[in-house]
Amino acid sequence: MAGLLLGYNPWELGLQLHQVQLEILLDKIGIPYDPKEKYKAADGRILPKPERPNNLLV
Repeated sequence: MAGLLLGYNPWELGLQLHQVQLEILLDKIGIPYDPKEKYKAADGRILPKPERPNNLLV
């Protein structure tokens, strides 16, 4: 959270690696982000979206 408040890109902080969607939180607290860069690697490649875990209860 401190990185967000300091203006860091949420995807560079690795927030997309969590098992919850963060877009709603980022919108609510007014943090700008580019959804196209969510799965962008450090070298600029677009990584595949992670698969949904099969072992979680929904």
